[in-house]
Amino acid sequence: MPTRTKKLLLLLIAVVLSLVAAEVFVRLALEVPDVERITPGVQNAYELTDNPVLGYVLKRSYVHQGPAHGNRIARTNSHGFRDIERTFRKPAGSTRIILLGDSVVVGHGIETIDDTISRQLENRFAQSETVEVLNMGIGGYCTRAEAELLAVRGLAYQPDLVLLVFVYNDYTDLNGQITQYRSRRPALINELFVRSELFRNASISFDLFGFREEVVPDYRKLLNEEAIRKNNVTQGLELLKELSVEQGFELAIVAWPTFREQKIIDGPFSPTRTDQLIVEGIAGDLGIPTFRISEQFRRDFERHERQGRPSNPKQFYTTGDGMHPNPRGARLAALFIEDLIREHYGSRLARSDAG
Repeated sequence: MPTRTKKLLLLLIAVVLSLVAAEVFVRLALEVPDVERITPGVQNAYELTDNPVLGYVLKRSYVHQGPAHGNRIARTNSHGFRDIERTFRKPAGSTRIILLGDSVVVGHGIETIDDTISRQLENRFAQSETVEVLNMGIGGYCTRAEAELLAVRGLAYQPDLVLLVFVYNDYTDLNGQITQYRSRRPALINELFVRSELFRNASISFDLFGFREEVVPDYRKLLNEEAIRKNNVTQGLELLKELSVEQGFELAIVAWPTFREQKIIDGPFSPTRTDQLIVEGIAGDLGIPTFRISEQFRRDFERHERQGRPSNPKQFYTTGDGMHPNPRGARLAALFIEDLIREHYGSRLARSDAG
């Protein structure tokens, strides 16, 4: 092989290895905005909606063609939720629980629907009671949007108990992980933006190909921040409380923890009360019970450590990002949520089942 050809080949290999190393570094060291495309003709479970508070919803009766991996949702039911088929009218003698939330509830990173928190929770009740647990999670929603979803679509299912799974990023006053690409670009460029966090970070940092205005918060505010405005958590919880009083269902919040490499934590905490989560203070003023499940996860992890299991909660309970549960994390969350439901709402479940 000629010397010049060898040099070019070595240069090409060096460039490829450098790009791979840079991609790995960005994925591990930087927080790059996640994206899902809402684009006509592109396979995606989400679609835009005219409701400015929601911005987008899940498509009805969506089926992903080919293998669904990562955050891709394989299918939705005819009502537009990642759930089995449901009827609006509650079956006689049954109890209905709505699990409300964002990508943690919808199960981003969980490929099989039966491994989501809602399905595992429903299956736990199936041993002895007629309890339905409806999944009303939408990826990227903030609290105000979650409350809006319940108001415009969830009440039709006649819930007895609504559980809001609250995640620390719900304080962001807009819905945010879904982007619609409007500019005309080569398909390869759009695909790189979705697949490569290195390319995505560079595109946003240096405003390449016009991506920045479509992804950064300053642009996304145009989609629904005007509808949500500020203090979305307070707004959302006030609306949920109002709906619970009007409709007669029980309402509670489950505070979702953050899983780090060395520990499991809650947060953020109130600046004036270091033992109280901010959401606990807001909910407490409204008379909404809030439950933490971090301690149950800690005890479970300590048990596994004593048995010589891996010592990394982030990898053990989540898909690797410290937030979204893997099937093991979802199964344990369902167990912990079942316990708190039985302890605090068991009598209500019994009344619903009898009536």
